Amino acid sequence: MINAVYQHCLYIKKLDDMNKDELSNEMDESILTDLWKHMEDTMGGRSFDVHITRLTHFSYFLALFAIIISILSITLSFIV
Repeated sequence: MINAVYQHCLYIKKLDDMNKDELSNEMDESILTDLWKHMEDTMGGRSFDVHITRLTHFSYFLALFAIIISILSITLSFIV
């Protein structure tokens, strides 16, 4: 996270200040918006990521359930 703040926010701010030949304590909102987009893309937290995680856990549960059913059917076929 710290690297993202430096690369997508502070370094760009420094280059802008150097191009303007003045130092200011104000930051352009587009820089912060780009930082936010980068953080969402790399760190997750989008609703899409949350849904994918839920679907992944549900598919693991279904796979485990299918394995249990197949083990039961194999043991019952040997008994009968």
